[in-house]
Amino acid sequence: MGSAAASRPDAQTVGSVAQQLAPESSTLTPLLKRREAAGLVRRTRNPVNERQVVIALTKEGDALRFRAGCLGDTFLEASGQTPAALAKLYGEINVLRNAVYRHIGGWAVSETPAEAD
Repeated sequence: MGSAAASRPDAQTVGSVAQQLAPESSTLTPLLKRREAAGLVRRTRNPVNERQVVIALTKEGDALRFRAGCLGDTFLEASGQTPAALAKLYGEINVLRNAVYRHIGGWAVSETPAEAD
């Protein structure tokens, strides 16, 4: 997972991660299964909503998150942008993505599909 999603609180739904990273949750499933096989995340069904899959970092995944923490600073420096400018750009990209998906009748953040395996 990217460093942005990895720095978020533990135990998130796949849909929540998809909202942060922009792909549909079904696109994340193979990636998350590989991370689970590598021992970096745990995937469990949400007991309140069985359609949701909750992912959480394992001890090994959490250790990797801290080792990769400097990537955000490296990216920020290489971009030549301020954190505020990048946050604004991220918001604009999300607006553009959602407009495209609305136009084609596809997935949008507000219409997160059920996280099926």
